[in-house]
Amino acid sequence: MSRRTIWLSFPEWKLITNELSDQNCNYFYVDDRELKDWKKRMDHQYKFERVAMYYLIDHLKTPQTINIILREYWRSTDFQRVMDCTHAFIGFVLNCIDHVDMNTTLEQWEEIRIEMKKQMDEQDKRYWYEHNLIQLYQQVTNKIPLVSAS
Repeated sequence: MSRRTIWLSFPEWKLITNELSDQNCNYFYVDDRELKDWKKRMDHQYKFERVAMYYLIDHLKTPQTINIILREYWRSTDFQRVMDCTHAFIGFVLNCIDHVDMNTTLEQWEEIRIEMKKQMDEQDKRYWYEHNLIQLYQQVTNKIPLVSAS
């Protein structure tokens, strides 16, 4: 995936920048004046342009921060790769399904994706649409117990 614009709330930004504090990462720089204004309007999201996901995924430590970045990287054009790319799969789920555990680990996501792909292969269905994948995700996650990483 190419560099993309992402939007973060103040609490998300604070969480991510705290994790990246030991890295030389300028993706999330906010000058003092803008930061002061942003703190006043906590419900406002801030736009960060041309962020490289793979660098962040390698340096973020918690599932929650990784999931925030993957949620923000998702674009509908990624749908064609959703079952072949774990990052696209996670972005799809986080954007299209309500009440998903943001502490789900990359390993747990991969387990869910593989199980879904297995069930898709077993069915005599040529085309899978967004609503079909949402339904299948809900069926699969009812079978696979997710242990929170918090």
